[in-house]
Amino acid sequence: MQVKSSQTYQERPLYVYSDLVQTQIIGGSETDLLREVVYSGSNSTFEPHNLQFIPIRKNKFDTLEIGISETDGTQTEFLNSNDETVVTLVD
Repeated sequence: MQVKSSQTYQERPLYVYSDLVQTQIIGGSETDLLREVVYSGSNSTFEPHNLQFIPIRKNKFDTLEIGISETDGTQTEFLNSNDETVVTLVD
């Protein structure tokens, strides 16, 4: 997936949020942050080298909502909205 932004292809952090994880307090605010990832602009995939274990909100679910935002809190825009985003959950 390629990200559309004024910072196109510039390495920067992106924040991945999900309704699956328990709400956490980060920087004095409540948030559903799943993970911070570094977008390098050269890769279309991200595979973490260090696993993070975050408490989940629910054990059974049919749908999973994910949001990706920039450091200023705005939603990340993708160049091609038809691109498929795949999330793999490991048990």
